[in-house]
Amino acid sequence: MADILPGLRGLQPCPLCKTAYVIDNMRVVEEDCGAQLVHMTCGQCQNSVLAFIVDPGLGVGAVGMLTDLSESDVLRLRDSSGLDENAVIDFAQMIRKRQKEFIYHFMKD
Repeated sequence: MADILPGLRGLQPCPLCKTAYVIDNMRVVEEDCGAQLVHMTCGQCQNSVLAFIVDPGLGVGAVGMLTDLSESDVLRLRDSSGLDENAVIDFAQMIRKRQKEFIYHFMKD
């Protein structure tokens, strides 16, 4: 697949501050079967978007989401096993048992 980054110049601007993305702030994190996972950081507000981009030859399709992950976070986490149902249930039970402490840590400072 040809480098898709130059073709992304017309991509929507940063959804938070509306600044246009700069190619220097875009990185292809993974590429497979004609699709690319691209991490983009806004040069103005420093927020990031993780976009899944496909170029089947008839035009480019993309789906993106705001993220607090850095490019290095994405690289580190992309091959992790993820969470199973038991981990989510255990976390929910821990929050329920320690609700006051949990809220305190989020509300301080």
